[in-house]
Amino acid sequence: RMGFEFHVLPRRDGTPIQVPSTPSLKADPPAPFTAACCGTRIDGELQTIPGTDLRLWHWHYCACMAEAVGLATERRRDAEARAARHEAWQARQRRLDALFQWAQSLKVDDQTFQTFRITPDNAGVVERIRQWTERPGAEGFLLVGPVGCGKTHLMRAIAHTLRARDVTVLYVSVPHLLERLRGPSAMEMTDVLKAFRQADVVIGDDVGAERPTEWTLDRLYLLVDARYEVEKPLVVTTNWRPDALAERLDDRIVSRLLGMSPTWELTGPDYRLMAAANRRNRA
Repeated sequence: RMGFEFHVLPRRDGTPIQVPSTPSLKADPPAPFTAACCGTRIDGELQTIPGTDLRLWHWHYCACMAEAVGLATERRRDAEARAARHEAWQARQRRLDALFQWAQSLKVDDQTFQTFRITPDNAGVVERIRQWTERPGAEGFLLVGPVGCGKTHLMRAIAHTLRARDVTVLYVSVPHLLERLRGPSAMEMTDVLKAFRQADVVIGDDVGAERPTEWTLDRLYLLVDARYEVEKPLVVTTNWRPDALAERLDDRIVSRLLGMSPTWELTGPDYRLMAAANRRNRA
């Protein structure tokens, strides 16, 4: 018996290499052997671990084995780093989800890019949004479109895609958020602003659907400004074109929105009305 086993590890070009395992200290030191990969004579020695009295066997690898072992170590460290990043992302995302439970809607799970209805009218902007999700930089976008054309579906598709890549996403329906900021049991505005600053991407759905009172405009300004100051992407949907939105909202809000992102227009019919018509026709 050799006192050790061989593990098969790939080189960078995929070539499988037999690499000897560390032998048991209970056995006699292993005898030298010839590497199957390149014919090099492989031997080793006992080495003392610094600061201890422990000794371990150290192989003198050939170049093939050294490359395979180095690649395996690199991949293990990469996997450990990915796991650590994912764990950190989960902790950050859980804090956001505790404030804004975006998945409460029964529709959320099915609202992905794969289930979105692509038509000649919307194909161009949908592809642009897909490309944006590949690399969301500091700039978001303002998505303008009529009622029922699929803006909310696309926003949730963005959230699904980014969350799957360990990007923290804060998705809010702006009218619902403003409602939750009212009354004696309201959310703390400081907590909401902190979340707006910390999330990697913030999605504000349906801006302009709220009644534009002095109170709502003040809160909306604070939310947009919080994102503006940290220079992180803000994605916003609205039924209002920029000129009409400026008339409905405070100029300071619209100025920041337009200064942070380009405006993209989504066109198409009201799919909810189409679905209702189809149900009537089948009845």
